[in-house]
Amino acid sequence: MNAVVFLLSAAILAYEVVLMRMFSIAQWHHFAAMIISIALLGFGLSGTVLSLWRERLRGGFVLCTVGFVLTMPVCTWLAQQVPFTPMLIVWQPRQLLLLFAVYLLLLVPFTIGALAIGLALARSRERGRVGVTYAANLFGSGLGAIAGLLLCFLPLPVRLSEYKGLEKAMAMSGARIAWTAHHPLGRVDVVDCPALRVAPGLSMAYTGPMPTQQVVFVDGDGGSAINRAGPLDYLDWLPAAAPYQVWRMNRVLVIGVGGGAELQQARRFGATEVTGVELHPRVAELSPGVRVAEGRAFIRRSRDRYDLIQISLLDSLATSASGVGAANESYLYTVEALQEFIGHLGDNGVLCITRWLKTPARDNVKMFATAVEALERSGIAELAKHFLFIRGWATGTLLVKRSPFSPDEIGRVRRWADERAFDVDYFPGATERDVNQRNVMDEPVYFRAAQTILFGDREQFYRDHLFNVRPATDEKPYFFHFFRWKTAPHLLRTMGRQWVPFVEWGYVVLVATLAQAVVASAVLIGVPLRFAVRGSRFVVFLYFGCLGLGFMFLEIALMQKCVLFLGNPLYSAAVVIATVLVFAGLGATQAGRRVNAARGPAAAIAIITLFYAVGLSAAFNFFLPAHELVRAGLTAALLAPPAFFMGMMFPLGLARISPALLPWAWGVNGCFSVIGAVLASVLAMDFGFTAVLVTAAALYGCAGAVYRRLQA
Repeated sequence: MNAVVFLLSAAILAYEVVLMRMFSIAQWHHFAAMIISIALLGFGLSGTVLSLWRERLRGGFVLCTVGFVLTMPVCTWLAQQVPFTPMLIVWQPRQLLLLFAVYLLLLVPFTIGALAIGLALARSRERGRVGVTYAANLFGSGLGAIAGLLLCFLPLPVRLSEYKGLEKAMAMSGARIAWTAHHPLGRVDVVDCPALRVAPGLSMAYTGPMPTQQVVFVDGDGGSAINRAGPLDYLDWLPAAAPYQVWRMNRVLVIGVGGGAELQQARRFGATEVTGVELHPRVAELSPGVRVAEGRAFIRRSRDRYDLIQISLLDSLATSASGVGAANESYLYTVEALQEFIGHLGDNGVLCITRWLKTPARDNVKMFATAVEALERSGIAELAKHFLFIRGWATGTLLVKRSPFSPDEIGRVRRWADERAFDVDYFPGATERDVNQRNVMDEPVYFRAAQTILFGDREQFYRDHLFNVRPATDEKPYFFHFFRWKTAPHLLRTMGRQWVPFVEWGYVVLVATLAQAVVASAVLIGVPLRFAVRGSRFVVFLYFGCLGLGFMFLEIALMQKCVLFLGNPLYSAAVVIATVLVFAGLGATQAGRRVNAARGPAAAIAIITLFYAVGLSAAFNFFLPAHELVRAGLTAALLAPPAFFMGMMFPLGLARISPALLPWAWGVNGCFSVIGAVLASVLAMDFGFTAVLVTAAALYGCAGAVYRRLQA
């Protein structure tokens, strides 16, 4: 039976990973939280079912195992047929019903699979071998996490949202997909479309020809250009061309190569050494010689200095405007990241960052504030002399120098911008009369924001702004998280439903998922179990609830912190999930030898977690230049001790309670795991990783404190 539990657990985790990837392609990646919630809800719901009909299901282990295998493809296909469109939720209430339908369909296979595992645990509990079965569950889950990632190299059957860039491009005349590649980091599509041209921020004064282009989409969105043939004059008319008009850029580093237009731009202006860095290996194949790495990890290991470091604009205007990336960590746009980039500039080097413009202003305001604090932390004096901000009709480009901009440099940039109908909305010595002259706004908001950040009450500015424009840090690396709760009532009151375009949908969907998780857990797990199970429930509720929340808090916080250290979100997920589950499985095998001794493991988890909250970032910074395999091994070594003790806590609790309370414990743990998976991300965005880790330590401490009060 344990061998079947091992394989079944692997299949369930692999299915969960594949579903997360499918929804990232079909909709957007913030729906990954919804899939995690559904999977854990299925485990919690199985506890309810076991409590109500345990005797009837006693011989149903094989039936439930087969049921999972059969319902998995059927429910996945049916969920794909539901015409759910998240962008229409505000205008079409029926979209909530469609979302609920997707929930129910995908909940079925997870619940059936979890039932099989719950039945196996119940039988093992009767035989006194619950730790071994739980270990098989965890070992299988660890294998399944890796297997699921490997499956993502294969084509996945998905129906893309009509609001994604790829679907819009394919609706144009003559469009065809020239090449497709599948990868866990994202599906890559290269599109030939005679009617489509990509040139973000191109001056409206440009009247010249455009080259023949192909367009690269990742997960059906974004859209960066591959210039195949024809003149490249348009590259001179992009805001990011400004540094080349003033300085001789011999050594250029491009972070986020995409289709390679910025590499062509650098070579066009005579750069003698051009280095491109791209996270996605299949996208990197489109531009020969590009290095596959996460930009922050690359710059940390580099000893070179550059005349220009350019952070490319790879997300689409629609994606940026909708705020679907609000829930994603980005270590390229933090204060610490800009410090490192600036530290790798030559004496007269320039950092160039381009972002989409939004109304009301927020992206570029936040980027300016981030750069100011980065220079401030670096000990650079006279901050106001180190920035230029160039604004077109759609994009803003921030130039940052280690040395002050000279009057001659400022004059040359302003003349170039004037010729191309760009505004220089901030430069040293600027006044309101000097800005907002070409692409006229109602007010010179970017100039005023820059003045306040540099010379005014910066903290008051952050507090009063409609959006979260406080600089992102490595502790809270959510640059695209602009949503503020105090903004919602104001926008609703003044704009009604027209406020929707200003909502950061990634964060809102995450909070909505949390609310759904709480309600669903209460209705499907908490209430039924409240009336179905007799005996001393409160201590069981507290103990296993703390384990559910604590396990997810610790796992998700560590996964997010390891993104920077491992240089890739895929590697972070694979290493953290596999390490935690495998070593938790090893811990579970030892639980039978330590009956009545959960306080020690709980204390060990709490102490280690608090140590990580304080010192993990420093350890990662020290070892970041090491080889990838060394960093992966170090990550596994650091995570193994707490994971080992985490694996002991659940079977130790099960061994202490009566068999009648096992379904209640299983359900409560599942219920709080559902909530914890989403709540951990919400807390990390609002309060930072340290707060999540400290909370996890407190939860395990609480579990250890109440352990002896469990019903023996």
